[in-house]
Amino acid sequence: MSSQILSGRADEVISEIHEKIQSFVSKAYNDEYVKYRIENNLLAFLCKNQDSSPSECAQSLNLTQEKILRILRDMKIANPEKRNKLLKWADSLADFYAGALTGSKESFDKLEQQRKQDLGYRSLQERLAAIMIYEKFPEIDKFGDKELLFRLGYILAKNYFYHMYDALCHVYDFPLYKRKKNKEIRQISQEQAVKKIDELESELQRTNEMLGELQDEFNDQLQESKISELTDFFAKLNSDRYGNILDQLLQVRTGMDKLKKEGYELPIEINGLFIMVRQLIQFTRDSHIDPIMKPHSKKEVCANDIEFCDYEGSPFESVNDRKIIEVISPGWVYKDQNVQISRPRVKEYIQA
Repeated sequence: MSSQILSGRADEVISEIHEKIQSFVSKAYNDEYVKYRIENNLLAFLCKNQDSSPSECAQSLNLTQEKILRILRDMKIANPEKRNKLLKWADSLADFYAGALTGSKESFDKLEQQRKQDLGYRSLQERLAAIMIYEKFPEIDKFGDKELLFRLGYILAKNYFYHMYDALCHVYDFPLYKRKKNKEIRQISQEQAVKKIDELESELQRTNEMLGELQDEFNDQLQESKISELTDFFAKLNSDRYGNILDQLLQVRTGMDKLKKEGYELPIEINGLFIMVRQLIQFTRDSHIDPIMKPHSKKEVCANDIEFCDYEGSPFESVNDRKIIEVISPGWVYKDQNVQISRPRVKEYIQA
């Protein structure tokens, strides 16, 4: 396989990629390096293990399942069916790229068609495509550029992929994207000039797009930072350290409603306390923080139904084994972004 991929003028293509990458990879955000590294490691693992579940990813990458799910949700690929479709697209694209690397015009034409497919994940598509090529054909990483790729987020990784694509066009004189048809040029020097102008126009357009996308990415990161601060605050409120305050608020409200239904009049001395409880509950609602499950409810489940819960009880013997569980803690979610703040805690219910 290695000898086939590195035939033709493949070494020239790989050298040109390496040269191009050095000119812009330093633009990667140093403070985001760890975040991008984790995300790209996850994408690389999925490239080699396309049917893996979040729990399998977590185990292999030494991360929590909650962390894996958050990354997948942020990338909009938490749905297994959509994720597999995207991975299959990248897998085929990598095959076409490997063929084009040997100088095959047929493979390049298929690569061009595959590249143009919009699955609704622009930027992520190109980022994943670049990673898939290196994971599927590691022999092209002659200069250790994969390490640089894994430092990059959406926008710079997208441009990395286009540099890989441009290198094919330059070395083999493949068409560079949608080049406008010019009048027939008779002199070779003029043809070379037109080609160079096309290349410069393409690079200028890509640079302008990259600057705009970097600004958008910065704005998105700013918004994500605000969301992270909000969810971290409520996560602390419902931590064991602070007595699971969100859970306690639900219990107090349930108790208050029960007393009202029974016609019990609360002592005037503690009315202020219940007013404060109501205000805290309203503050939680206004912040769009909602419980995931109903406290103290009971339901029959299989192991897959509570995959994202903390379970206490006897182990499930098979995927079809069913047990009755009781919700001890409902778990909380920031509903606007579907970000889980705390996992529901459930316990096996054994009837007396």
